[in-house]
Amino acid sequence: MRPTRLSALIGLSAASLLLAGTGVAQATQAPAPAQPAGKVVSPNGVNARQYPSLDSSPQAVLKHRQELRLVCKVRAQRVNGNPYWFKIRGERQWVAARHVASAENVPFCKTTHPTKLSQQEQQESAIARG
Repeated sequence: MRPTRLSALIGLSAASLLLAGTGVAQATQAPAPAQPAGKVVSPNGVNARQYPSLDSSPQAVLKHRQELRLVCKVRAQRVNGNPYWFKIRGERQWVAARHVASAENVPFCKTTHPTKLSQQEQQESAIARG
């Protein structure tokens, strides 16, 4: 009778460890961070520019309340007191942060120099254009 109780105790202990291990594995998986986004708040819209500067040529006009997917931000030329510019995801364009309401999770860019779009950015750009 003793081996049966011992076997049952070992079985319960193993099952408890498996269940606890499963819970720990699930608890350590963090959700993927949300992609930074913003919305144009300027009533007349705003120009998207090739570089983060008002001296840079306009590339597109972004409409009031247009939603934007953002990549990162840089400190550059001040626009109405705001020194930040956002890089638009999937485009080689920048928009002055003064004209965009954004989430708090926009990271700083590693570089502001124009580079070839990554394969993912090319695909996103193609999808966005339809």
